[in-house]
Amino acid sequence: MTKILLVSGSRSWQADKQPIVQEYIERLVARAAELNMTIYTGDAIGVDTWVMEAANRHDVTHHLFWPRNINPRNQTDMSINHQKGYNYAERDREMLDYAMKEGEELVVMCLWNGESRGTFAMADRAYSLGNKNVWLWTPDKKLEKYHRK
Repeated sequence: MTKILLVSGSRSWQADKQPIVQEYIERLVARAAELNMTIYTGDAIGVDTWVMEAANRHDVTHHLFWPRNINPRNQTDMSINHQKGYNYAERDREMLDYAMKEGEELVVMCLWNGESRGTFAMADRAYSLGNKNVWLWTPDKKLEKYHRK
């Protein structure tokens, strides 16, 4: 059974929030390792970079997705690489579609700075496609299950 943790997150964070986000990612990836989950994430700065670094430290199988028109930034020898879409929005849509096809169990975790439209769109799209295991995390409000209001 393939268990996938798809992590989507904002690229920019206030300096005082970055250590909180990085600590949360470290715990999240460690838990994914315990549950033998595969991680899917993008290649952008911020959350994507921190997830890839933590996945490498915890020896977690991870898939890296990046737009076709750029070179990947966080590619490692340990990552399984995919080029999807021609911009970040397309890449995110195709990454989610791929995860939904591949995963028998899919958790979508969105680490949101409260402003990023792309991170929020990922949560909303995953939910609208029928995945009810969608979570939205912020450094201040912490973790809540996503649902449309």
